[in-house]
Amino acid sequence: MGLLLMFAGILLIGVSLVIGIIVVLITLEGRANNDRALVVRFGCVGGFVIGILLVVIGWGMIRRAPRF
Repeated sequence: MGLLLMFAGILLIGVSLVIGIIVVLITLEGRANNDRALVVRFGCVGGFVIGILLVVIGWGMIRRAPRF
């Protein structure tokens, strides 16, 4: 279960980074609505934070597994 959580967290971090970079590049070109792009950026930051939390929780589960 810990490995699954870590894998999901790493994927979530990667996807949120890629989407965030794409949105920033589109915004810099001037082809995006700034209000909608801001909402997407907040979502990417939220996904990044949740991904980090999943990795930390998964790592903690792996460390504590031998004790149980």
